[in-house]
Amino acid sequence: MKRLSLYVVAIVAIVAIGMLIMRSGESVAAESVAPENVPTENVTHESVATEPAKPKAYVESGERRLELPAKSDRANAVEMEIRCGDKLNYTALYDTERYASLWVAYEVSSDDMGDVKRPTSWSYNPQLSTSKQVNLCSRSYNDDYSRGHLIPNASRNARREEQEQTFYVTNSVPQIQNGFNGGVWMHLESAVQRYAENESLYVATGVVFEPVGESCEIGYTTAKDDTKRVPVPNYFYKVVLSVERNASGDIVDAEAVGFWFEHRAYSDKYYNYAVSVDKVERLTGFDFFAALPDDVEARAERNTKNFLK
Repeated sequence: MKRLSLYVVAIVAIVAIGMLIMRSGESVAAESVAPENVPTENVTHESVATEPAKPKAYVESGERRLELPAKSDRANAVEMEIRCGDKLNYTALYDTERYASLWVAYEVSSDDMGDVKRPTSWSYNPQLSTSKQVNLCSRSYNDDYSRGHLIPNASRNARREEQEQTFYVTNSVPQIQNGFNGGVWMHLESAVQRYAENESLYVATGVVFEPVGESCEIGYTTAKDDTKRVPVPNYFYKVVLSVERNASGDIVDAEAVGFWFEHRAYSDKYYNYAVSVDKVERLTGFDFFAALPDDVEARAERNTKNFLK
């Protein structure tokens, strides 16, 4: 009987110890589970970036912008960024011996165009010595040539400072006024601006004295207030690019067209002189829109259709 009592006592002790262990385990589990009503403000989650991808025109790390031709090593030519503070206004490849920008490249959209009153005078480009520029500040060229803009005033007349930078003398070349600067060339500039009211365009425009592989006679003039001999361009060109992007900002397609003009008076329409960008590249020796993906660039630059109309 005594032995039976000892067994009962042992069994009771074992059960008691087991219950204590179970309760301890439940307490530990309860401490490790967060209550359902814990405030979420202090809970940190890994954030997912929502900022849209930068268009290729604005990529950093030294890549070329969409409107820019590939870098070139033209003799006596300097590439200049014309900036308003941190904002790039336009870029020019300026020939310091011929006193002319071989190309000026820029993006244009509705944000760039407004109704700021046109300036009445021009100014020197502060990036260059005045010895490398022609004094066109108060008056134009001799021989009835106008101070022809390469990037037009009307493509930068939303803000005064940006507009005034189109009146740097480095943005001027001698241009026939009647039938060219005031005619076919002006109408092409207006067509680009109308299209850009609804969609950003990337533009490069410039002059040619001698097309690649050709020899041409070059005429000269002077400015009314300068004695430097200024060569008169034999040809003018403009190339225009429109791009299509996907939701990530990557370029998936593009349209491009070129225009090529002998420097003379015209009585017909600008679009009669639409050519492929490929042709303008062959005549100038520049590689336009080189920042495009290769397959998109090749396809776009074969086009001869004027999409600006």
